[in-house]
Amino acid sequence: MEEELNLWEYLAAIVRRWPLVVAGVVLALLAAILLWALQPAHYRATASLLVTAPRYEWRFDSDILPIVDTRRDWQGEVMALVKTRDVLAGALAQVPLPPGQEVEPSELAAQVETKAGPAGMFYLTVTWTDPERARQLANALAKEVVARARLLYGGDEELTLFEASMKAAEARLGEAEAALQAFQGQTGQELLRKGFEGLVGYSTDERELDFLSDQLAAHRTALANLDLLIEESRRILAEGGSPAAFPWQLAQTPVLAARELVTRTLPLRDPQAILRLLEEEREAVGAVTQKLEEQVLARQNLQAARATEYNRLVRERDLAAEAYSTLARKVEELRARQIAEAGNVQVVQEAAQAQKVRMSLSVALGLGVVVGLLVGVVGALVAERLAAPGGGATPHAA
Repeated sequence: MEEELNLWEYLAAIVRRWPLVVAGVVLALLAAILLWALQPAHYRATASLLVTAPRYEWRFDSDILPIVDTRRDWQGEVMALVKTRDVLAGALAQVPLPPGQEVEPSELAAQVETKAGPAGMFYLTVTWTDPERARQLANALAKEVVARARLLYGGDEELTLFEASMKAAEARLGEAEAALQAFQGQTGQELLRKGFEGLVGYSTDERELDFLSDQLAAHRTALANLDLLIEESRRILAEGGSPAAFPWQLAQTPVLAARELVTRTLPLRDPQAILRLLEEEREAVGAVTQKLEEQVLARQNLQAARATEYNRLVRERDLAAEAYSTLARKVEELRARQIAEAGNVQVVQEAAQAQKVRMSLSVALGLGVVVGLLVGVVGALVAERLAAPGGGATPHAA
């Protein structure tokens, strides 16, 4: 049967071996004093920063609207940036360390502490062996955090992106305008002439089409008059009339007059010869009319194709101009925001003189007493156990 544990017998054993307890306490105190005296000096510098959520929603242009999430933990997100590799590396680049004392960003991270404060405040503390280096590193880290937060949450990156987009849109607008002007120069599209109602569009295509249409109309009129002249002439001859009774006034159209139809019929005395001449004239005018119809149709198709291409170029130019105008207004908005706002993260107070960090002597002595008591008690119990008959009995068995 296992013997019942008797706390009083253990206490009695500790009392009997009190010199061991005292010796443990004395040795622990001496060790604590020695470590306190030999501990390296460290210095701590603290910078204060303020994080605020975006205060404004800019609406210079309704086409591109910002979205502000007020539910985000802006303070926590910015505090998390402190120990990121980019921020640490940027701070180390600002504070050159002496040769042989260079550290990696991960080593600096072990010496950095952040503490949240009220109303968006937080404190960035750097502990270092040199007071000036501690102060410089704390301030460098604070500046890097502000720059990084501005890049991620501010308007710098957004402004850079929109400025690049605006330049690309401006280049596209220039290309569209150049293509439109080149097309106008090649085709005469939208050339201007002075009219009674002001400036109106009138291209070379339109002028050529108007000219051909007028020629076609004149030839169609001449062809219709010839048809009527031939028909009436045959009727007159059938009724026993003479060529003098033919309706020669129908041959006074500009086209037939230019061809001198009447002049060519005067020497002819044979009515049938006159009819053959009229028939030949009709075939000639009909051939010219058909050719004009083909030219007018081809010119209409060409004009329609050019009008379609012109409208496409104008539409592309207008779309490019609209995109450029929208992006230009957005860039103006972002530039105004940069002027109006200093940023959502700012350094409230830079780290001043670093404070020396060292364990106080009273704390060291207190730890020494606690450790000494533990060592002394354990030593007394072990000694009591070894001194018992058999070397392994419990104090109760002894």
